[in-house]
Amino acid sequence: MTIQAQNNTTQKGTLRFFSQSTSHDPQKLRVAIIGGGASGLSAALHLAPLVSKGLIAKPIHVYEKASLVQQDTRIQKTKNGKQDDVHHPNNVNVTTGTGVFGRDIGVGIWNTALEPFKKSHGRKSHLQLIEQLEEMGQYVGEVGYRTPKGKWLTKSKLRTEQIQASDLGDDNVPCTHPSLLFVRERDFLSCLRQAVQVEQDTFGTIQMHHGRFKNDKSTCVQDVVLCDNHDASMSMAHNGSIPVNGLSGKLEFADGTLSDQSYHFIIAADGMNSTLRTKYAGYDTFIQRWKSGNEAVSIDSDQWQREQMQEKYAIEDRNYVVFRGNSPLTNEQANMNGRSFQTWGEGRNMRFAAVGMSHPKSNNDESKHAGERCEKQVWFATIHDDELCSIKDPQKRKERLIENFKNWHDPICSLIDSTPADDILMERGLGHKHSLLPVLNLAEVIQYQARSSKTGNGSSTSRIMPYQLGSGPIILFSGDAYMTIDPVLAQGFTMGMEDAADLASTLEKCLKSESIPNSDNNHDATTGSLWNRQVAFDPNVLRKAIMERNTRRFERVMCLIRSTELVQYMAQPTSLWGSMLVKHILRPCMMIIPSSIKEVAFSVVMKYSLGYYCRKGNKIDSSKTRK
Repeated sequence: MTIQAQNNTTQKGTLRFFSQSTSHDPQKLRVAIIGGGASGLSAALHLAPLVSKGLIAKPIHVYEKASLVQQDTRIQKTKNGKQDDVHHPNNVNVTTGTGVFGRDIGVGIWNTALEPFKKSHGRKSHLQLIEQLEEMGQYVGEVGYRTPKGKWLTKSKLRTEQIQASDLGDDNVPCTHPSLLFVRERDFLSCLRQAVQVEQDTFGTIQMHHGRFKNDKSTCVQDVVLCDNHDASMSMAHNGSIPVNGLSGKLEFADGTLSDQSYHFIIAADGMNSTLRTKYAGYDTFIQRWKSGNEAVSIDSDQWQREQMQEKYAIEDRNYVVFRGNSPLTNEQANMNGRSFQTWGEGRNMRFAAVGMSHPKSNNDESKHAGERCEKQVWFATIHDDELCSIKDPQKRKERLIENFKNWHDPICSLIDSTPADDILMERGLGHKHSLLPVLNLAEVIQYQARSSKTGNGSSTSRIMPYQLGSGPIILFSGDAYMTIDPVLAQGFTMGMEDAADLASTLEKCLKSESIPNSDNNHDATTGSLWNRQVAFDPNVLRKAIMERNTRRFERVMCLIRSTELVQYMAQPTSLWGSMLVKHILRPCMMIIPSSIKEVAFSVVMKYSLGYYCRKGNKIDSSKTRK
């Protein structure tokens, strides 16, 4: 297909759009991914086979605002033990977070995120990714929860063998027993980038776009400009301002330029502070019609309340700060006996966890022999202490942290004390209040926003039709952009990678079955045009499939949230009565329960948190609906 875009965007009414001419060949689905982190790169890798199968247009474009210059700068800062600080409303200095190139800190990846790559029927990039991750990291063995005095509340064992194709069941069915791979964050992201490079160089299925120099804004996505696939006279709805025939849009960057390509499907994987999440999320009253099952019912856009939308994409403070570090102590020196643990406090949101990790030694590790591995103890601590957070000097902050945990069991203080003060990361416990539906009616949302800004109240007489053709490109939120959750169960990266695998499965089934749309079902009543003359997919079927996928993912997220809340209540009681209940009743009861029963209960909770029980047979159960 050949696209000839006009040099300048035009504006009719309140809606910016540009016109483009098309060839007679139906267009394949064109995909853009915003964000080159774990979720964005995983999405590109999982969608790459669909490009090879001819279901998605070649290539998938990934836009990452960070430049390679920033990568070198960040690594240098990591070596020097320094981290950038950012301003926080509560005057707490926190690190800039993961970033696209990662840090030295260890992170956990669960088997539910890794197994889909192993099921890819020998895809070179996927197999390379798994092999490199398993080489760079270490599977966690025995795990358990403890009291501050060191008593074990419960213990269990995770699967430590490498993932084998023969161990895997059908699609969406994980291994029988969970496993957790711990790897340095920067190694993890580096492995993902190398796998993407294989796809880009060998198959041409992915195209990465980085900033050309530090602070370059040419790949920093700020907005979406709608595209009209028809003649301008046919592009307007009866009110003269909505191009209802447009299924695609171009990305607008921070420097004011537009992407060369237009896209039907945009994946926002740019983290907790996602730009498109803030701009377009929360306009989802159409879920009422989806649940009612009545396609003839319309929703008045007056129902879109600004306060409700702000609540949808709001970020809330979890009322604690997280400290992370890598202790150079070996497993023997730390006397951990190969056991990873999480210790639950009795107030002030205090919690401590430690996991053994090893990785190949690099030149910076002063290795004398090739193949040697460096052993470290990854730890993190949470606490609510405003005075501690206000300390600027890293060494004094470290001393205050040790003071808070001085009465806790070994080797907690030893792990903190052995970690260089400049290498201890500090970040505020933040998370989203809600997960978000995909944006399926972008044109309506944009027009409503513009009209609302003019009238001040957003009054409107237009009606919203959720699966209406020509409602602009689909925007789907993935990873932390979809919902950032407390890192209690170490599933942040896992959720983003699962999102990518599930999306690829959904699109493959949808595009395979509807690669040639049925003209009887794809007639646009407004303009009289047939969509099978324009695209090689059914827009209505695609939107419906994405909504069904969202229902499945919502249930998966709810499994994690419920499990997290349970552990949070047991580990970080905030009230006086809660602390007394946990300390004097719940935990003593846990210690007298037989270990065999506790191990089974632990396994059930862990599997539930990973979504094992919201899957049936060969597919995730789609009968569950959002409550």
